[in-house]
Formats: sequence, C-alpha cells, structure tokens
Amino acid sequence: MFKDLEFLWDMGNEKEHYRGQSRIDYEEGEWLYNLIQALPTLPTLVEIGRKFGGTTLLLALSRPDIKVSSVDNAPYDDFRVVSQMKRFHLFNTDLIVGDSKTCINDHLDIDLLFIDGDHSKEGCLADYYHWSPRVKNGGHIIFHDAVGDRADMGCVEAVNELVTLGILKNEHKSVSSMRHFIHGNQDR
Repeated sequence: MFKDLEFLWDMGNEKEHYRGQSRIDYEEGEWLYNLIQALPTLPTLVEIGRKFGGTTLLLALSRPDIKVSSVDNAPYDDFRVVSQMKRFHLFNTDLIVGDSKTCINDHLDIDLLFIDGDHSKEGCLADYYHWSPRVKNGGHIIFHDAVGDRADMGCVEAVNELVTLGILKNEHKSVSSMRHFIHGNQDR
C-alpha cells in the first residue's frame, strides 16, 4: 500500500510531504507506485540515477515480485540504501555503481525504464539511446524532470527533441515533472 511508503517523503511535518530521501514529488511517487501495480508478473525495472535511493526503495517496495536494477555513477549514500533494503528484507535490487551511458546492459525485456540521471540534454539522450533498445514492446519509459519550467535541466529539451524527431511517439501521460511513454516497435 502506497501509504506505507510515505516515510520516503516525510521530513518531520505530518501535514505536508517534502522531498525527503525520495527526490521525486509525492504525487509522482504515488502515480509511479500505481503504475507498477499494473505491470505484468515478475517485472524488470531499470532506474537511471539513484542519488539518495528514495526512488530505488519505492520501486523495490512496490511489489514483492519485482526486479530492480539501479545505476548511478556517484550515489550519495548507498550505505543507507543497503541498510534500508536489509531492514525491509529486500533482495530484489541490484545497486550498480557505474556510468549509465556505457555500463554493460544485459537487461533484456525491461518492463519499465526510469530515466533520472544526468540532467543535461546530452546525458538524457545518451541514457535513452543506451537503454531503450532493451525495453520490451509495450513497456514503459519515464523521464523525470522533463516537463514544465525546469529549463535549467536538459531533460525537457532532450525529450522534446525525441518527440519532434518522431523517435518517441506513444506519449501516455505526464504527471508533475514526469513524461511517460509506451514503448513500441516504432520507438526502436
């Protein structure tokens, strides 16, 4: 139940939710949790960009049958994340320290790709091009910080370019700063 994961946002004020350990907004977390509930049995998720590990924990705690691989070249506090994973008896997550644009990508048939790493236009595009061929037909590609007034982040520009060029065609839904696409053969 999503309410059980609110600790990822709480910073001591029970009436409001802040970006605590999770670096996504509360609304985005709830939407992502619900999307994960609708994935097929034994889903594979890849997260690009872990920072404090809040979204990593959200993904891993969403379903017991989930397999999560989280890639970050400079995570802030993997010791804390590993401690929390042990506390919750999570053995479904690989924490990979490495460059998401060049690390070996042996994940086949990814159900959900969550791109929230290098926020430069070039970095976001590189992550997309490196990982998207592994997303299965009908799988989900989600870009964080890709909507709205986040002009200081190249994700907005990168995703707009992919859409303008016709590379990403099946936009499903945007929630707060996330853009969500359904991956299909035409997106490869």
